[in-house]
Amino acid sequence: MPVIVNSTTPVKEKDEWRTPPELFGLLDSEFIFQLDAAATPENALCDYFYTKEEDALGRSWRGLRVFCNPPFSKAGDFLRKGIEEFKKGATCVFLLRADGVETKWWRDNLLKENNVYNADSQELYESRFQIRFLTPRVNYLKPVGTRQIGVKFPSAVVVMRPTWAPNVFWWSWKKELEVAKKV
Repeated sequence: MPVIVNSTTPVKEKDEWRTPPELFGLLDSEFIFQLDAAATPENALCDYFYTKEEDALGRSWRGLRVFCNPPFSKAGDFLRKGIEEFKKGATCVFLLRADGVETKWWRDNLLKENNVYNADSQELYESRFQIRFLTPRVNYLKPVGTRQIGVKFPSAVVVMRPTWAPNVFWWSWKKELEVAKKV
């Protein structure tokens, strides 16, 4: 996992950063989520959610529309679970740090599994997931619910949907939110 440079935020707190409600609302209006796979009772975004104690990694997500802002320290584990459940028909939408796309957990879970690039043969393959690099940066909420201003890393939304035309792009989510508010 990449390290946040000059960060004094404890790892436990970073693992529990909350999704901004306006970003979740925009995604929820598109996907109509049924499960929040990495939540606490205080920050759950769906009526149905798994806490750390309920172990989302050991439960089935089959056939569900799942939102997951995983603990930063377990992002790779949650991505592997999402890929497994995607193959069984679940729609999985992840909010992830995107400052480590060259790291092992990104390569093994999103690039290799997504068939984007094979480092051994140096060939490009067809993508199966949609990756939205978010602009501007996401100001997550701290575990207590206050906004974390000045986040020093980019974020991405990764969509694993069985009936999807995959692609990779920059997503100006705040502009889309403004347009949605005007409708």
